[in-house]
Amino acid sequence: MLFLPGYTGTYAEVEGFTKLLTGDFLVITPDLPGWGKSDAPKEDLNLQYYGRYLGKLLDHLNIEKINVVGHCMGAAVAFEFAYQFPNRINNLILVSTPYLNNTIRGKIFSLLAQASSNVPPIIRPIFFFWRNRLFQSVMDIFSLKFKTKKQKLNFILKTIKTQHLQNEKAVEDAWNSMVCYDYSKAKQIKKRVHLIHGDEDLLVSKNQAQRFRSLWGDTTLDFIPGSGHIPPLESPQSLAEIIKKYLGNEKNP
Repeated sequence: MLFLPGYTGTYAEVEGFTKLLTGDFLVITPDLPGWGKSDAPKEDLNLQYYGRYLGKLLDHLNIEKINVVGHCMGAAVAFEFAYQFPNRINNLILVSTPYLNNTIRGKIFSLLAQASSNVPPIIRPIFFFWRNRLFQSVMDIFSLKFKTKKQKLNFILKTIKTQHLQNEKAVEDAWNSMVCYDYSKAKQIKKRVHLIHGDEDLLVSKNQAQRFRSLWGDTTLDFIPGSGHIPPLESPQSLAEIIKKYLGNEKNP
């Protein structure tokens, strides 16, 4: 299984969750270029680049086909990978997909992304600060659905503490690509697709998850009760059980 963390997420952040799957599957969790311990190349770090990168990664690992699970931005990357390399995927599981098409929030994010791309480099740090310092910290307070207040506080403090380690280019490129992404390509992906969404996700609503499902046709959609936008951290056991249910027939010997 290939597991792709969400926006600003890294291997270390989701290691606790992926351990819940390693008894049943061989789990590969890369730090995508520009994130975690991976270097950032000079190319635009958009979803299309990450899709190509995953193809090369599987070539390097000598893996022809694999189950792919992605969360948030990782779901968008998994979607693009499936579009580019449909014959290299067994099953596609998308968790908390950032599908904001035809929403006011999506339009605002798209306009800000375009503005960030077009302004002089000297001004771009303003957008970086708004998005990954002010906006994220405030949203975390209201949107996170950890079981205890202590867990939520620890996550927020850890996020603030490690924000300065993030690569600004990766943050900007990935965000701009993600909020402007064209999901209409869904009809061209002829693979088994399973969608999973937090029942209390404040960033991408349940209605929006249902709209995303309608792009595919015959597609399953599970909601995790009491979970928000980050099920791998908020509801790891429930998420792992749903994934195992779908991939139970794909276990490695």
